[in-house]
This record gives sequence, structure tokens and C-alpha cells, in this order.
Amino acid sequence: IQASTAQEANFAGGNESFEELPGFPIFIGTLSDDELSLADIDDDGFLEILVFGPNNLFFAINYNGVVDLELPRTIPGENRFTAPFLSPLALDVDGTPRFEVVLPMADGQVRAHDASGFQVQDFAYLGSGNQGTYPILSDLDGDGMLEMAIVEDIVTEIPEDRVLDRGDEDPDVVRSARLLVREVGTGTGLGPWPTYRGDPGRSGFAPMPGGGGSSVPEIASTKELFVMPNPARDGRAQIHYVPSSDVEKVAISIHDVAGQLVRTLDGSVYHGVDNLVVWDLTNNEGSQVAPGLFVARIDITGTEKSVTEFLTFAVLR
Repeated sequence: IQASTAQEANFAGGNESFEELPGFPIFIGTLSDDELSLADIDDDGFLEILVFGPNNLFFAINYNGVVDLELPRTIPGENRFTAPFLSPLALDVDGTPRFEVVLPMADGQVRAHDASGFQVQDFAYLGSGNQGTYPILSDLDGDGMLEMAIVEDIVTEIPEDRVLDRGDEDPDVVRSARLLVREVGTGTGLGPWPTYRGDPGRSGFAPMPGGGGSSVPEIASTKELFVMPNPARDGRAQIHYVPSSDVEKVAISIHDVAGQLVRTLDGSVYHGVDNLVVWDLTNNEGSQVAPGLFVARIDITGTEKSVTEFLTFAVLR
């Protein structure tokens, strides 16, 4: 956490001054100089953390520390471990109702992807050199088309009389830069995180989500309540569900096909986002269960009614 105003800068305190949110920390392998963004990428009324991890993995993380089901996704490009990842930008590049995620890559690329991580067609800048600056996306000339202005880092001279231990990143390589401006689409360039640290003032303050969250009185549909993977293997079964705003408690129990209780689990209640409960495929005594079919019973207690759902899944060894 970095102070971004003079008033905040007057605050002093160690880690004990902050309360860690439930579900955190999570490990995704990012480095201390990798930047992150905050945006409601799935339009559920809650902000997600957008960040790059190793091997060019793009993550969207819910406020409860659960990674969005459709991500992480590997973004094609050269994997430069020594270069910090710039923060993903969240803005409109194609004129559709939902914004896109613009990814400035360490190898010089600028890519645009939708909320599921898939590339936006006809939007990709394959630059060269180290991408150490953020692109500017705006209608710069007022013609109704979105332009991108970017500084391209290029190698202009390579010494012939020495061995370059770090390739084109070697300090003896002579480098220069040039400014490129090109049309990239029909979007507005507007969004919750359109530039470095979120706004022209570089405040880093999180924007308010645009959606209203879940207003459906029921706990979940069959789309939102499932076990993954199914069959479960490798010592874990992951039970997913999305509680609506009226849910107060979720209790989960695992039964065999004869109806005998195998394991009881504590359910979390994070409204409007994916909740993840992991069963380690052991019974209440701590012994591994045998392969076969199992039923997860999910008891949901709401402010006005209670619902019970059942999920059948298999366990393999």
C-alpha cells in the first residue's frame, strides 16, 4: 500500500496496523515491482484485482482471494523475468458496451483482451525492445477513431568489440526511442482504469464498480453451483457457488451414495462473487476416501428462506 496524498503520507504504521482480508494472501508469483489494477472486469458490482504473473499469466482476483474461473490465461509473448510487468489498463477499445483489458507487455507488445482473457480481434501492436512506458489511448485528432501513442524502444548500435552478457538489455548496447501514433479502433478510450495508476493524477484510487451486484433472491443457478474438476482427482475437489445478497450462512456436507455422512465443511459467504470450498478427499477421521460417487449437500440459509442443493460427482485415484 502506497500513500498517494499528503494526508495519507502522514499516516505511519507497520503491518500490525492493517487487517488482512479473509481469503488472502494468495501466491501467484508476481514480483515487488509488478503493477496491478482494480476494475470490475465481470460486471458483478465488485472490483477485481488485475495483475500479471510469471509466464505471462493474466489474473483477475475477486475480493475474497478467489481467482476468476475464466482466468488466469497465458498471454502470448516473450517471457522477460527481469522486466517488471506494467499494470493492465481497463478501457473501451472496440465500442462494445463492456470495456476491454489492454496489456502492455514487457517484450514491447500492446494487446487487448476481453473479460474472459481472449484477444480482441484486430487489436495488437507488436513492438520491439523493452516496454517501459504505458501507451496513451484516446481520440487524439477528433476523427471518431481511437488512437494509440506509444514510445518504442529500439536498438540502434551493437558494439563489435565485446561480449554482451545480457543480450539487447546489456548497458553497452546503444538504444534510442521513437514515438508512434496509430489508429486502433472505434472505442471511446474511457473506462475504470484507462492509464497508469488509474487516472491522470496517478492516484491509484479504486473506481466505484459500475454494476449493482447480485439482486436475485435465490442462492445460485446450475451455472453457478458446481464441483470442479469432476471427476475429482489429485487430492482435491473444488466446490463453487455464488451467494446472493440475502444469504447469511452456507453449510456443506459430503455423503457417499448410500447417504452416509463422510465429511462436514465450513462454507464461506462472499456475496456476488465465486466462493470456493476445497475438500481434500478425506473423511471426518482424516482418512482418504475410496474412489466412487459422492454427493455434496449445500444448505443455504437466507434472510427470508432456506435452500438445499445437491451435487453428484466422482472421485478417482
